[in-house]
Amino acid sequence: MVLTHGLRGIRVVLAAAIAAGLCACGGDGEVTVPVTEQDALSTPQQVRAHLDFISSQIPLPGATPAVVPGPFLCESAGSRETSADTVDSPFTNPPLDVERVRFHDCMQYNGPPSDPQSSFVRQHGLVESGFAEQKNGTRVSYEGRGESASQPFERQVLDRAEDGVHELDHRFFSRTHQRERLGMFGLLHEVDRRMFVEHQLSILEPDGRRIEGRYRVGTPSGPFIAVARNSTYEIRGQYQIEAARCRTGVIQVETPRRLAYDERTGRITAGSLRFIAGNDTATVVFSANGTATLTGATGMQSVEDFTPGVDPVFSPCFRADP
Repeated sequence: MVLTHGLRGIRVVLAAAIAAGLCACGGDGEVTVPVTEQDALSTPQQVRAHLDFISSQIPLPGATPAVVPGPFLCESAGSRETSADTVDSPFTNPPLDVERVRFHDCMQYNGPPSDPQSSFVRQHGLVESGFAEQKNGTRVSYEGRGESASQPFERQVLDRAEDGVHELDHRFFSRTHQRERLGMFGLLHEVDRRMFVEHQLSILEPDGRRIEGRYRVGTPSGPFIAVARNSTYEIRGQYQIEAARCRTGVIQVETPRRLAYDERTGRITAGSLRFIAGNDTATVVFSANGTATLTGATGMQSVEDFTPGVDPVFSPCFRADP
C-alpha cells in the first residue's frame, strides 16, 4: 500500500477519485453497473471493477515511489522513539539490520495560525525499515508497518480546505521484503509482501455532499500475499469493499497463472486471475497485446484494454451522490 504524504497530495488523490476506478461506469463517468454483495461478479463490467481495484496490490516496478518523503517528526504533539533491531529476510543471511521508529500519537498540525489543530496528520505505531548491499551488488530491503494485526500502524489525516473537509483513516500491518541484483540478462527483482490493511475515507464537499466508505485487504488471520520475481507476479488473498456504491462482501482472488508484465508498454501480457465470491467465480485472462478477457460468473465475456496500477482510493465507489 502506498501512503500519501502531504495535504496537497491528498487533495489531488481525492479529486482524482471521481475519475477512475472500481465501479463499472459509462462513458460519461456515471456508474451504470453497481457492485453489490449479492451480484458482485456476474458481468464482465463488474469483473473489470474488481480488476481495477486489486491491480493496485500487484507489486509492479512503478508502485515504488520515485521520491521518498522525509522523516515524519512530532512537530506539534506526541513523540517518537528510534531503536535498532534485526529481522529475518528470505533474501539474506544473517538477518537484516533495521531501524525501528515507534510513534506515540505523533501530530503535525497544518491549520491556519488562528486554528492550527483544524487540519492535522497523526501517526501512531511501529514503522521498520532496513537496507543492505551485498558484495556481489545485490540490494536487499525491508519495510514493515505495525506491530501485529491487532496493533497496526495508524495514520490519520484531517484536511479542512476550500474544496471540502477530507478525513482519511489508514491502518496497516504489512511486511515487504525486496531483492535486486544486476545479472547477465538485466536487473533481477524479487518482492515478498504480506499485509493486512484497513482504509476508511470520509469527505464533506463544499456543497454538502458526503463521500464515505472503507475497504479491507487481507484479514488478521490471513494476510494478503503479493510476490514478484523479475517481471512475473502473483497475488492471493481476500478483500472487501463497503461504500454506498459498492458493497462486495468478501472476495477471494487467486493467480492460476503468474502474471507477466511488460515495463516498456506498462501492460500485463500473460497470466490469469480468478475471483471467487461464495459459489460464483469470475476470471481474467491477459493476452500478449495487453488486453484482458473478462468472464463473469454468468459466462458473459468482454475483451478490454487494461493498464494496471489504479489506487483503491481513486475508485468512484468513494464519490458523492448527485
